[in-house]
Amino acid sequence: MIKDSNKAAKSPKQIISPHKAQPNWRKPFGMMIILLTGLGVAFLIATQADYIGSLHIAVQTIIYIIVGIGWIFPIRPILRWMESGG
Repeated sequence: MIKDSNKAAKSPKQIISPHKAQPNWRKPFGMMIILLTGLGVAFLIATQADYIGSLHIAVQTIIYIIVGIGWIFPIRPILRWMESGG
């Protein structure tokens, strides 16, 4: 029996969303914001290195853990914005 090609289900690769067909400027722009945020945090920590270095090692560890994890929270809305398109 010969299958009718019009009735065959289309694979996800055959279905092209109009949103995916156009170049999305949000991803490169969002990546630049993320990169600049990371560089900004690194710059702030580097400028305070003498002061942070003079603190007790336990306090330094806490500061670096907080800063290392904390910079991600402002990035989450940017990532959602990049992926959602809105």
